[in-house]
Amino acid sequence: MTFLSKISLRAQLVSGFLLCALLTGFSGGAGVFSLFQIKSTMTHTTLDVTRNVSLQNNRIQQLIPVRKMITRIFNYTTLEKLDKTKSMLLSLTKKSVPETKNIQQIYLATKELIEYKANQISSLK
Repeated sequence: MTFLSKISLRAQLVSGFLLCALLTGFSGGAGVFSLFQIKSTMTHTTLDVTRNVSLQNNRIQQLIPVRKMITRIFNYTTLEKLDKTKSMLLSLTKKSVPETKNIQQIYLATKELIEYKANQISSLK
């Protein structure tokens, strides 16, 4: 006879219940572990996104004055205003150290724009 027929029905039911409870415990533990992993990943992702957004906001804050300056340069008609803008650009570049080469290029391009506008105003006089 087989082993299962030798044990009582009550012992079979209890052992089956214990096996189901054990499997439920393992699956619940795996679920809890998975949720903690997801929470950890979400926390790291949130921190990375927040850091990147803060970095982008910082770069935007550096470029807003330059953008306003460029708009004013196009509308200037006198060299005095351009000289004032050039000194503002120099103080801006000294005040905020550019973090990337792109921002440095924008500062250099703005300086060149001031020189080109000065040449344009000089040639129109």
